[in-house]
Amino acid sequence: MNHELNAVDKAVTYLTNTVNYFFYPIASATSILVLVGWTSIRDIKKRVHSLPDEEISKLVMEYEQRLHAIELQLNQKTQHIQENREEIERTQELQSLWLRAAQENKASDKIGL
Repeated sequence: MNHELNAVDKAVTYLTNTVNYFFYPIASATSILVLVGWTSIRDIKKRVHSLPDEEISKLVMEYEQRLHAIELQLNQKTQHIQENREEIERTQELQSLWLRAAQENKASDKIGL
């Protein structure tokens, strides 16, 4: 009889532990999910997938703006270089005329260049 009582006691303890360790956490998690709602889990899933896309889009836009600024600077510098090159060509042409005029003996020949 005592042996049967110990077996029943162990079975009841096992059943109680099973309910405490498995049923209550599952029931708690289910209740939380019901309270929060299934749609929010879908929203979380969508957010997890869309967050990297948003971050990548922000980075791409930032780099596009930087590249546009660099392109503008490059165009300005190119224009400045072109203007300097034209100024150098005019200066070289004037210097060439000046040297040719210096080689002429008569003033009328110097003016005719």
